[in-house]
Amino acid sequence: MSDKQSELSCRIGDEEIVRLAEEFEACAVTKFGHAEHLTIALWYLSRLPEAEARGRVRAGLRKLSALDNDGRYNETLTLFWLRAVAAFLRDAGADLPLPVLRERLVARYADPRVVFDHYSPELLHSHEAKTSWVEPDLKQLDF
Repeated sequence: MSDKQSELSCRIGDEEIVRLAEEFEACAVTKFGHAEHLTIALWYLSRLPEAEARGRVRAGLRKLSALDNDGRYNETLTLFWLRAVAAFLRDAGADLPLPVLRERLVARYADPRVVFDHYSPELLHSHEAKTSWVEPDLKQLDF
């Protein structure tokens, strides 16, 4: 993807965010990369109490994984990103429009490999990490 395409993909409006959330709820998402995962976490965490938002995102991701029959759902990875997005929201302030928050969030966490600053690949891809929360083995979380 060119820099211009990447820049444009970060700029979406309320309508696109709502549409993605509706598609996620209906398990009908067609493109669901890292930016979309962050957007869904932001959507729920900005509208619901944190515990409820976490539950809804986790349930939705499990349903998508089951539909794809890919077994890729990872509890630790999901909770890592939900915690990161929740901390981002606390720091960013509630007065910004959702598309601006999303753009800043996607820019802040553009590289999904940041999780490997905290987790070794062996631990993150372990059965334990896929099925339950495990603490980082390389660097403690600061969020």
